[in-house]
Amino acid sequence: MNAYDRLLLPENLYYAWLKAKSLYRSADGYIDWGEFAEFELDLEQRLLEIRRQYERGRYRLKKLRPLPRPKKLHDDSPVDRQYYHVAVEDQVAWIALANALGPELDKKMPPWSYGNRLYRPAWYELGEQQESILEIGPYRHASGHLYRKFQHSWPLFRRHVTLTARAMAARRPLRRDEMDESDRLAAASAEREKLPYFNAGFWPPRTGAETGSELYHASIDLKQFYPQLKTEAVINGLAAATEDARMQNLLTDMLRFQLDISGMTEATLAKGMSRPMLK
Repeated sequence: MNAYDRLLLPENLYYAWLKAKSLYRSADGYIDWGEFAEFELDLEQRLLEIRRQYERGRYRLKKLRPLPRPKKLHDDSPVDRQYYHVAVEDQVAWIALANALGPELDKKMPPWSYGNRLYRPAWYELGEQQESILEIGPYRHASGHLYRKFQHSWPLFRRHVTLTARAMAARRPLRRDEMDESDRLAAASAEREKLPYFNAGFWPPRTGAETGSELYHASIDLKQFYPQLKTEAVINGLAAATEDARMQNLLTDMLRFQLDISGMTEATLAKGMSRPMLK
């Protein structure tokens, strides 16, 4: 079954609604609960209408509504985040698309990518050597999770960084007796994902010419990344997971964002709310 066929499955749309519902309930921003309730009361017909648009191979997004959401002060003036209200049906439609196309894209992600990965159940089992082995299950939808849980991403990333620094300083993989239980579980995850800097020989042995014991690290913060992101680049990236022209047409439609700024004051728009997230 290809991605387009998965997209049209009635259960896919229902699972998309469950995930949207879960995300709405955990959101910390503005939610139009009246719109939410209206969609849920007419759920069957609303999901059917989304499916009809998919069958036609075209999708029409409702306009995004800018929402003031303070971020910081700049020269004693507040600056707003680029934050928008997205129609409930468009949220559900996008999640349905992520359910259908996401697993194909997730296969292309590098092993060192931690944040905002699609949800898959994960657990540890004891292997023949009584060592913990990370098992990753298939993509599931009934749980209502769209992305991996927090404890499967950011804390694991931090522990992998710590273990990598220790392995880099020792110039060899760490032994089990040098790790606590949490370290061993993180190392099992690194082995499962085939992270190269945990392998023997990745860090060259220390030579006699080397002196000193200082470690250095670098971090990168891409400033103003999203405002500079081109829609064409996103479409090309998503289209790499499918050769179906129908899916590519839908992707183009679903990335054609427009803004509804009616009633917005000039003062609000001047705080950075007027630019769409994608260009």
